[in-house]
Amino acid sequence: MSSYLRLSLSLTALCVLIAGVGVGLQAALAHMSHFTEQALRSLNFALTVQQYHVLVVMGLGALSYVSRERLLERWILIIQALFIVGISLFSGTIFLKYLASFSALSFLTMYGGLILIGTWVLMSLLVLIKCIKGEAH
Repeated sequence: MSSYLRLSLSLTALCVLIAGVGVGLQAALAHMSHFTEQALRSLNFALTVQQYHVLVVMGLGALSYVSRERLLERWILIIQALFIVGISLFSGTIFLKYLASFSALSFLTMYGGLILIGTWVLMSLLVLIKCIKGEAH
């Protein structure tokens, strides 16, 4: 097993934990009534963004597992890492703001969103490059 695959699967495992925490937090929020409507909307949006991106990272881990191409494994690892950074900055700062009343890092939310958008663009460019080179089957 290559070191890229090992790291990719480790990031996948981390995202499985993040997904579990997200499900638990979603369940807890359903029973908490002390939040404002705006806070609940923001928290639910952050959880939705988190869960969708966690699923992508897990899918990329599966793709890395079946890939026999070292360069593809490297790019998958980079994309997974960028998604995790984006999730952490975007959703994490929203969680800190509303769950811990800590808004000093709220300015990072925008950067997390930009990282997530940029990672989607990077991933689409890699797919296009592979298609243009005729390497997609």
